Amino acid sequence: MIEPDDSLDQHALSREALSWVFRLRSGEMTEDEAAELMRWRALHPAHAQALSDAIKLRRRLVEAGQAITAEDTLPEAPPMPRRGGHLIGRRALIGGAVAAASVAVIIRPPLGLWPSLAELRADYRTRIGERRTVEFAPGLAVELNTRTSLARYDDAQGYRLELIGGEIAVDAAGSRRPITILTSVGEARVRRARFGVRRMEAATCVTCFAGEVSVLDRHQRTNTLSPGQQIIFDGSAEARVARVDVARAEAWRRGLLVFNGQPLNDVVEEINRYRPGKIILTDGALGHFPITGTFQLARLDRAVAQIQEVAGARATNLPGGVVLLG
Repeated sequence: MIEPDDSLDQHALSREALSWVFRLRSGEMTEDEAAELMRWRALHPAHAQALSDAIKLRRRLVEAGQAITAEDTLPEAPPMPRRGGHLIGRRALIGGAVAAASVAVIIRPPLGLWPSLAELRADYRTRIGERRTVEFAPGLAVELNTRTSLARYDDAQGYRLELIGGEIAVDAAGSRRPITILTSVGEARVRRARFGVRRMEAATCVTCFAGEVSVLDRHQRTNTLSPGQQIIFDGSAEARVARVDVARAEAWRRGLLVFNGQPLNDVVEEINRYRPGKIILTDGALGHFPITGTFQLARLDRAVAQIQEVAGARATNLPGGVVLLG
C-alpha cells in the first residue's frame, strides 16, 4: 500500500487523475497528451495510484448504471405507500431520484459512464461484448450486437423498432407483416429481407444481405438496396449506394472481425466497441498503417499483440483495460 505523502494535495491529485481518465475515454487524446500522461504517472507512486483509483471509480459507476438498468427491466413492483394522496410506483421513485441527482448527466452522461436517458427507455439492451437474438414473431428475429439499445413501437401497420444505439441484424425473410427500423436520421423498411442497421456517431449505415430494403432519410429521399449493397446517410446530403462484402459485413454474427487493408485507426475504433477499456493510438502516423486479418471476438486480448507484431508498435498497459499503442 502506498502511504500518503503530506507534500501532495490528495484531493487535487484525485481530481487531476479523474480528468486524465475522462480524457482517455473521450477518444480524442493526442499523441502529446498521451506522452504527458505517462510523464505525469511516473512523477510519483501516488500519481500512479491516483490514476488506478480513478479508473476503478469509473468502472464502479458503469457497473452501478448497469445495475439500475437491469433493475428497471424487472416487473413493476407493488406501489409504495401513499404520500399526499398519491401512489408512488417504483419507476416513479427511481425517476424522481435520478432527476434529483442530475437531469443533465442522465440525458447526456459524460463519456458513457452510465446509460443515457434514451438507453434507459430501451426495451432491449446488450452490454460490452454481449450479443443477443430476440424472436419478435414467427419469421422475424433480430440479433443485437455489442452495446446496442433497441425500443419497440409496433402499430397496426407492422413492426416498428427504434435503434437507439449500436448495431442489429434483422432476419425478416418469413415475416407476415412489414418491419421498419427507425433511427434519428431516417428509417429502413422491408417486407421480407435480411439486412443490418448500425448507428454511427451522427449517421446510419444500412446493409442488405438478402431481399430488398427501402431506405428513407429525414428529407424523404428514398434508396432501394439489393443484396450486397450498403448506404450510409446522415440526413444532410444525398447518400450514395455502394457495393460491400456481405460475408465481412456479417462477420460479427459469427464472432469475428474481418479487416482487409483498413487503416489501423478504423481497426482500433472497431475493436474498442467489443472490449472493456480502450485502445489509444499515440502515434498519428501509425493510424494509417493498413491491417488485413481476422480477430476472434472471444479472444480480443490477443488483438493488441497481433497488431504490435504486424505494425511494429509498442504497447503500454494501464489499469482498466486502457492500452496506449504507439
